[in-house]
Amino acid sequence: MTTAAKKHPDNGAAARREVSGEPPTIDWKAPNGQTLRFKLPPKAPFRLLKFFAKGENIGPVEMVGIADALFGTDQFEQFWDLELDMEKGAEAFGEVLELAFGEYGFKPGESAASPTS
Repeated sequence: MTTAAKKHPDNGAAARREVSGEPPTIDWKAPNGQTLRFKLPPKAPFRLLKFFAKGENIGPVEMVGIADALFGTDQFEQFWDLELDMEKGAEAFGEVLELAFGEYGFKPGESAASPTS
């Protein structure tokens, strides 16, 4: 299991950062010990809604689309270059996405559409 190098901000910190226009960055420690840094868009991309609308039916194509929306194809290439097997890759991918969503104040399993989720 890999570990995150940075904790999620609380919703208030995420909102303040978003208002300031400062793009968040996440640091993630890969299984090989290398720390990868990802710069995210200043605000959560609306394009993510397209993937969240699928709910529990998010598959590999959608996951790659989410990564592209958050990180951009070129930046996320450093993740693909790790050449992880499917099991480790899926776990690592989930960790990176959890960190990224946390920067926008989203928690795992939380619906952006419902304040009571």
